[in-house]
Amino acid sequence: GKEALGQIHQPVHVTLLQPVYREVERMQQRTPANPHGENTLVTKNRALQDFGSLNPNISYDVIVIDDGCPNGSGQVAKRIMDLYGIPGTVLFLEDALAEHSVLVPPGLIRSKDSVKGGAVNHGIRWSLENTQLGARSHVIIDNDADLSIHPWQIPLLVEPIVNGRASMVAGSRREEASVRYIGPKRDKRGSLFINVWQALLPDLVDVVSDTNRGFEAFDARSAHAILPH
Repeated sequence: GKEALGQIHQPVHVTLLQPVYREVERMQQRTPANPHGENTLVTKNRALQDFGSLNPNISYDVIVIDDGCPNGSGQVAKRIMDLYGIPGTVLFLEDALAEHSVLVPPGLIRSKDSVKGGAVNHGIRWSLENTQLGARSHVIIDNDADLSIHPWQIPLLVEPIVNGRASMVAGSRREEASVRYIGPKRDKRGSLFINVWQALLPDLVDVVSDTNRGFEAFDARSAHAILPH
């Protein structure tokens, strides 16, 4: 990640999307009373701060999208962001639906139907509409709410886009050089899913090695072009 960071020579703004649903525990620090705490938002923010300190070409913000969480993940995220001065905003998908916002994905009526995808889509739309860039390019990153992907891998997604080699970059846990927490074997359900999508989309078999959508980056212009589809 640090090597890729050093290869970014043009101004770029990075928006990190953080969908949350039942993530109250993981967003807070680990304590005896909260054994599942990962301090996720603070940890990711520190990494993004380090990127900007080491490479002033990089600016960033964090967009948290509450996906109709019954436990109030969005409110907890807002308190954490205010407390630590994390630049960005917290969006509530239910509020956007109630307001009939044009930034809600078409066809989405209830937040419970989002299943993360609607939250990510809403976050991208909001970022494209509200991010002030100046002369900077814009890279939007979707990532899972936990720390299963080390945030220092973020420059690996950003650098190919900034340097014009790609308009979208997806992380994979299945390549030989991947850093991963999962084993090489899939369970029966996972194997069946792989067999089905490979049969339906054979042209992607040699291109996509991992259908996990939890770590990917889009050039803003490309995101704008594909969102209607």
